[in-house]
Amino acid sequence: MAGKNIFENLKKMDTSYLLDPSLQEELEAENVTVETDKPHETDIDLLVHFKKHPFHIDKESAEFLELVDSIRENGIIQPVLVRPLSDGKYEIISGHCRTEAARIVGLKTIPIVVVSVDDYTATKLMTHSNISGRDEILPSEKAKAYRMCLDEEKKLGKNRTDTAETVGAGKDSKRQVQRFVRLSYLSDDFLALIDTGKLTVQIGTELAFLDSESQVSLYEYISNFHHIPNLVQAKIIRETAEQQPLSYEKVVSLLIEPSKEKPKTKVTFKTKDLENYFDQGTSVDEMESIIKQLLIKFKNGELKIDDQG
Repeated sequence: MAGKNIFENLKKMDTSYLLDPSLQEELEAENVTVETDKPHETDIDLLVHFKKHPFHIDKESAEFLELVDSIRENGIIQPVLVRPLSDGKYEIISGHCRTEAARIVGLKTIPIVVVSVDDYTATKLMTHSNISGRDEILPSEKAKAYRMCLDEEKKLGKNRTDTAETVGAGKDSKRQVQRFVRLSYLSDDFLALIDTGKLTVQIGTELAFLDSESQVSLYEYISNFHHIPNLVQAKIIRETAEQQPLSYEKVVSLLIEPSKEKPKTKVTFKTKDLENYFDQGTSVDEMESIIKQLLIKFKNGELKIDDQG
């Protein structure tokens, strides 16, 4: 019903999985409308994932398997929040896991609440429902989700992370949100290293300033040498790449440490190596004295050494 606020309609059901009060107050000012007064059943095949949905669905996790069992026994209690598409299908805003679990169970229809929202509001709802509703979220998922909020904000003529910070409130601080947004500029290869704990968020934030060519070169180095740059090296790489994109060869020259072998500072001879040059019975002190005299003559030019000698 046009003109009805989404929150007035959803108050009839438990929406704690969807919104927190701070975001609800903000969205109430958006004049969001719903298509029907109550949830209704629709063909599950008409539901499609949110465009560039950044959150993974781990179908092997205990949490997801419990959801499948719950839906098998009780059906879907909380309807899926969707928005209509021009081709007659619906884009899922909140409820991707429920929808996939329902497919596994074999449900043909699924309860939905249809809302008419623009890309900006849909992105806020989608991101917030996942950030607030999931216990475990990968760094790469947060990075891409917060970046989506930023990109939608830019389309409105803004260039800040206000929306992402609002969505992440209660989960991540303002600084953490900004750091995750920066991480979104990393390639998927580097984000995978962060997700697996091989690369720290702090170092990743430095590397996220690299252009795509430099990132490719650096990842090739990491793959070949199995060496992750430390924070100091990451800063050097970033500063160097600010001048021009880094080639693979340049990355190698920056990260391959010189030999730690200390140069020799003295010359020693074993007595047995010198015995052939002195008469039998010559003492060590006498040998040392003769050698010094010869070196003095060599220094003064009185003694010439054949280059081939």
